[in-house]
Amino acid sequence: MELRALGPNFGVEVRGIGLIGLASSDSVYRATRAALEEHSVLLFRDQDVTGDVQAAFSRAFGPLEQVKIGSVGPTSRWAIQ
Repeated sequence: MELRALGPNFGVEVRGIGLIGLASSDSVYRATRAALEEHSVLLFRDQDVTGDVQAAFSRAFGPLEQVKIGSVGPTSRWAIQ
């Protein structure tokens, strides 16, 4: 895994692994989690993110939450004119 800075003191591009690699390897997860803790933002380029890939990636960070399909958050009183 290679980390390349995106800017001074904030964010890195992750190279050499993909979202599936992170979800399927504990050592890759630990290294990626440490990078997230240190840099706050991780960029994974050119990923084919299907629903299954997103779920596997998300499960690496904890249990998935169920939400109502089509639920909408609180509406804003501000409107763009």
